[in-house]
Amino acid sequence: MAEFTSMENIKFLLHDVHNVSRLFDSERFGEYDKESIDILLDAVKDLADKDYYPHFREMDEDPVRYEDGKVIAHPTLKKMIDGYANLGLVGAV
Repeated sequence: MAEFTSMENIKFLLHDVHNVSRLFDSERFGEYDKESIDILLDAVKDLADKDYYPHFREMDEDPVRYEDGKVIAHPTLKKMIDGYANLGLVGAV
């Protein structure tokens, strides 16, 4: 597991500082609870560890660009977007 962030800190901020559980009282987010949010955070972290972290430096060195009418991006970007889509995060809002 890559150590580029502290999941303990993220969960502390989300649950204890920002009290995300208040959202669960609303109709839109009523199906969620602390456990479901933690599962989602862990899944996103796992995806970032496997698909993003190993490539972030080379992606920064060769950023997305527009050339000859085409958008050119690092091949890992498609894999990342597909992974996020599989988690239901693309268009989640």
